[in-house]
Amino acid sequence: MIFITKGQSNKVVLTLSENVTLTPTPFYIFIFTNSSTLAEVIFIAADTSLAPDRYNLFTIVEQSTGLDPTAGIVELNPAGQWIGEIYESITASLIPANWGGLLQTEMVIVAGVDGAINPVYN
Repeated sequence: MIFITKGQSNKVVLTLSENVTLTPTPFYIFIFTNSSTLAEVIFIAADTSLAPDRYNLFTIVEQSTGLDPTAGIVELNPAGQWIGEIYESITASLIPANWGGLLQTEMVIVAGVDGAINPVYN
């Protein structure tokens, strides 16, 4: 599970390297889809792990201005439950046709700055 707090820089630890098939080390493409609205946010986050063969460390900055999806700076609106898919790619491309395989699927919880998760009911 990935936990993101709105308005903050969030450290996320995953184990993706075991599923990587591309060489050299790929770019990691994230697709987060909101479970209520089906809104999609696609972005790239760099692996900053000191031991990437054991774990992968990403920084995802959630904010509403100064967005840069190629640097992991995104807006995830609304707070609540999202589904995250992480793909590998040999290029830093946000175009799905350029990506390699799906590495992992994760539940993503996006909480407000106060830690609250505001569900949307239909």
